[in-house]
Amino acid sequence: MDSVNPDIPTTIIPNEDLALDHIYENPKEGALYTIMCDVVARALDKIKELKQREEMELKSTRQTV
Repeated sequence: MDSVNPDIPTTIIPNEDLALDHIYENPKEGALYTIMCDVVARALDKIKELKQREEMELKSTRQTV
């Protein structure tokens, strides 16, 4: 991608768990995230875990408002 358009920001995180954590902690509107993983089932489990954590945080924020 850098050779085609070096102005597009790219980040390479070799550890898929850390990469998924990074995506959930630093979302950017309109961004396209691509994950290359060795074990798809493990990556899906991690995504589900992050989504559940996000939903729990939203619920707790709503209850405190």
